Amino acid sequence: MIIRANYKTNTADPAQRDPYKLFGGADLTEAIEWLNTRTSDLREDERAFIQASRERQEQEEQQKRRYTRRTVLVALAGLGLAVGAAATSRVLFQGSTPLSSVSLPHIYGGHTDIVRSVAWSPDGKRLASASEDKTVQVWDASSGRTLLTYKGHTDAVNSVAWSPDGQRLASASWDTTVRVWLWLQG
Repeated sequence: MIIRANYKTNTADPAQRDPYKLFGGADLTEAIEWLNTRTSDLREDERAFIQASRERQEQEEQQKRRYTRRTVLVALAGLGLAVGAAATSRVLFQGSTPLSSVSLPHIYGGHTDIVRSVAWSPDGKRLASASEDKTVQVWDASSGRTLLTYKGHTDAVNSVAWSPDGQRLASASWDTTVRVWLWLQG
């Protein structure tokens, strides 16, 4: 019989048997049936082995139930947090203008290729931009009007920066040059 082949893992103390050598699944079902119908055919150590196997199975089932309960509780807590966050954001942003309808004060247009760099003048009144169209443009920050277009680079202009006093503008280009422009001189 299967019981006689598998039960001898720790005959001294059935409760301390190796849990991987205890019965499980169909073997445990068959052993419990023997225990219920043919108890007198089993020795005491065989009955103890079957009982230890049954207890281990019950412990595993309890642990599965605990994990299931925890999973459900964590899922419900997460759902509660999501609903709370959605309600809070709705309250906070209720009545505010949607981002898609916010109008920008100015859109500076005039370059004929990609703009690579933008810099504010130290006084905040002008904006300079560097473009792959080989130019540097200076804009009036309050009106968006183009004030000057500096030409002279032979390749794309990558960056632009104002001097601390706002009198000069430096630009760097893929043509391997850095040009310094005097403000109000093209």
